Amino acid sequence: TEHSMISKSRIGIFTPSLGIESPSECVAFVAERGGLIQAWTLNPELAHETKPGLNRHELLEATSRGVINVSSLSGYMDWTQETLNACRIDEFTRLINDCEVFNCDVICTETGRDFTNRETDERAWSLMIESFKVLSRKAETQNVHIAVEMGRRDIVFGIDAFRGLQDAVGGDALKLNFDPANLLMGGLDPVAVLDELKDDVKQVHLKDARSTPQMAPLGQGEVNFVKIIETLEENGYDGNYIIEQE
Repeated sequence: TEHSMISKSRIGIFTPSLGIESPSECVAFVAERGGLIQAWTLNPELAHETKPGLNRHELLEATSRGVINVSSLSGYMDWTQETLNACRIDEFTRLINDCEVFNCDVICTETGRDFTNRETDERAWSLMIESFKVLSRKAETQNVHIAVEMGRRDIVFGIDAFRGLQDAVGGDALKLNFDPANLLMGGLDPVAVLDELKDDVKQVHLKDARSTPQMAPLGQGEVNFVKIIETLEENGYDGNYIIEQE
């Protein structure tokens, strides 16, 4: 529809989800499709899942040649693990500094996985909040946003949890990487969540799913992308839409 039309230049790819191991093949694949990526340059020991991606040197080489533009950097970490959080803060600080290098202002992260007692795990919440406070202050000084993606098993999932995290951290750096598939598979209505949080969205994942729950090829699941895009565009959203197809 008229309101769901978006420029191709705003549609990118989350490269690790493609499973392409070769950096040159990864760059070529993205370059042929507009060149916009959500980049993954994390130290594998700190990330909460292992994914192939471009390391910092490879990403810098590709951006310097002008064949790739960076929508966001990825810091998908579990912020509820006390023993590694000091190292994670150092790594995330590097990513914040790299935003200027790669001409982007968004870093995406999740919060901590496999929680069954989200509301009652006070220690996990405390660890996460203290880390985010440090990083949010740093991000604010460089006009960078930390965009939380709500995974269905993460400690932060749903409107109340996200608002609670924002309130506890304070400031204006903590925003949302909106992933409708995660919400749907977790039993939430993505459109209803978006209606409440649309002002906080800094990036969107084009990822489809069924409520069974099960991932689905883009366009073959139950996510109402037309309504989601209409809601965002009518609200003045000017960020990017990143295809994440596992």
